[in-house]
Amino acid sequence: MSAQFRDVDHVNLIMPSIPSNDAEAVGLYARGVDAALRQQAPGAAHHLSKAAERGHSGAMHELAHRAQTQSDTTTAEDWFRRAASAGHSGAMFSLGTIARARSNASDAIMWLERSAAMGYLPAMVNRAAMAEQDGQLEVALHWYIKAAEEHDTIATFNAGRVAATLGRRDEARVWLRRASNAGNREAMDALGILEARSGNFAVALDCLISAAKSGEVDSMVNLGHLLEMNGQTLASWDWFRQAADAGDVESQRRVARLPPRRDRL
Repeated sequence: MSAQFRDVDHVNLIMPSIPSNDAEAVGLYARGVDAALRQQAPGAAHHLSKAAERGHSGAMHELAHRAQTQSDTTTAEDWFRRAASAGHSGAMFSLGTIARARSNASDAIMWLERSAAMGYLPAMVNRAAMAEQDGQLEVALHWYIKAAEEHDTIATFNAGRVAATLGRRDEARVWLRRASNAGNREAMDALGILEARSGNFAVALDCLISAAKSGEVDSMVNLGHLLEMNGQTLASWDWFRQAADAGDVESQRRVARLPPRRDRL
């Protein structure tokens, strides 16, 4: 698995905004959101604009997204910048995403790290993915761990995966085990491979069987190879057959060369 960037579905009702002491701004923002939910575009724009004029960062962020959906990128970016200046972590994330799309790495890093420092999980994940894509594995690991500490299971798996790539097996075990316990099948598979490479056959077998029984096709294939390498040929065939039935092309070719399966008495 390679670095994966995370998109954020825009549901501004749950997006972070800075608490406002301006009761009027809060009320205007609430009316704007209500109008938006009722698909009353003119009313939503009016109330949100008034709230934004009074410094409500959530209203600025919502106006940015509304402009973005209308392909008005100049207005959208202007509102994102105003919201970011007002401390809106989601707006900082959006600016980082825009900068990355423009191949402006320095601005992307700046905005993503500002957003991540405020605890915004998608920014942590995307900063990690960006660093991994650039080959900066130590930086990637740092941000994957930050996201993992926020209980993001995919980031927890990625922390283990990158730690393993860096040769830090003990650290990799911690994160992969945590992600496995949370039900991440890819983590179970990766942990199985790590344990197999460390010579821990029994532990590797347990991890891979758990993943394979959960439907992870790669684990079925890896189980086949592991059992075959340990002289358990017949058992390996069973897993290759399951992988083949699940659509794995390599296993289908392998199974085609196997002797016919016989029913046992």
